[in-house]
Amino acid sequence: MIKRLYKVKHLELPCKGFNKLITFGDSFTDNGNVYNLTNKQWPSEINYKGHFCNGKVWAEYLAESLNVELEDYAFGGATADSNFIQGSTGPAKHKVPGIKQQMEAFIFANTANTKSKESMNHNPKLDKLQSFFKTKANPKVLKKLLKKNSLKKSNKNDFSKTLFAVWDTGNDYYFTDMAASPLKVVQSLIDALNLLVKAFPTITTLLVPNLPDLSRVPYFKSMNTVEKEKLSKMVDSHNKYLLEHLVKFSRETGVKIVYLKCDKFFVALQTDTGMNSFGLTNCVDAAFDIYGADEKECTDLKLSLNHGTLSADEIFEIVSSKSSNFDIALQTDHKVKAIYNQPDNKDSYFYFDDYHYSSKVHEFMAIVCFETLENSIYLNSPNKRNTFAARMYGMVLGDYVQ
Repeated sequence: MIKRLYKVKHLELPCKGFNKLITFGDSFTDNGNVYNLTNKQWPSEINYKGHFCNGKVWAEYLAESLNVELEDYAFGGATADSNFIQGSTGPAKHKVPGIKQQMEAFIFANTANTKSKESMNHNPKLDKLQSFFKTKANPKVLKKLLKKNSLKKSNKNDFSKTLFAVWDTGNDYYFTDMAASPLKVVQSLIDALNLLVKAFPTITTLLVPNLPDLSRVPYFKSMNTVEKEKLSKMVDSHNKYLLEHLVKFSRETGVKIVYLKCDKFFVALQTDTGMNSFGLTNCVDAAFDIYGADEKECTDLKLSLNHGTLSADEIFEIVSSKSSNFDIALQTDHKVKAIYNQPDNKDSYFYFDDYHYSSKVHEFMAIVCFETLENSIYLNSPNKRNTFAARMYGMVLGDYVQ
């Protein structure tokens, strides 16, 4: 039963444990990058410190449990590859770097010191990356991101004790009205992983959660049964291709893949047993109607959501001009309407808004990640437990799978 899953924090890990967690992804992993991109204009003031929920995200909880430093490259609204499908975020539709572009930024940050200035200026991949940040996003965001993560460049680039995590939660489908091919989306993600591992052959372990069932999110609540079944089948296809490609990727590269079955875990968490065990009271509705309120905010600015003629810099200037004080998330007249009358219960909702989980759900996910890592990677850990969570919702592709 899911109630057998229990909380772990700062357990003593063996000497072979990880010393850093580096993450790539979208709004479910972003811990403030979009907030910096928009000069603290988005997400809204009701969100927790620039996160897309009411507290920490799973990567932060996992880093705490592992007792390691976190470097988070995720941007809310990111797709697998911006060159394949462009992602965006917020009512002003700020274009954001995809997961592949996030990895390119990480690669550049950790290899730039090994190249001469002349060679860097003529590096096609670097030119392409810099071009993205100049034309599709705030040109200062790369500098902010690298400063935020306080990267320590090294000629050796030894990442053998670094845990890399990549979570794509399906923005490719949102931005194409569910028309994107699951096979092509997965292939884009695998291409990005190959780029990362090719750049740094010392990488040993990747944590890859799969795609949750999108038909359950409040945004799609009005869908009829047939439409929801179609959406669920698309998610199943995505996860089928993802697992198949990760098995092949692991065999070809020798990298261990810690695969988290988010689709199964979140369904179990949304049962009566799961909700009662973890103090959840609502797994259907959103705690806050954030996106509806922000669309009105956008209308008040006379900014069309379909602003194809405006450049990213122009959109950024319009949104950021609302307040000269960037320490304030939004103007004080910006109000977000709660969809229920008991705000003290917001932490008991499964969904924080129409798309995103509450911080409590993120914490539960981090527990499953930790226990899967502990059971499958830390074979000699004095705290090792053959937990239900690890057996049911996690698996490792690589040396520990026969």
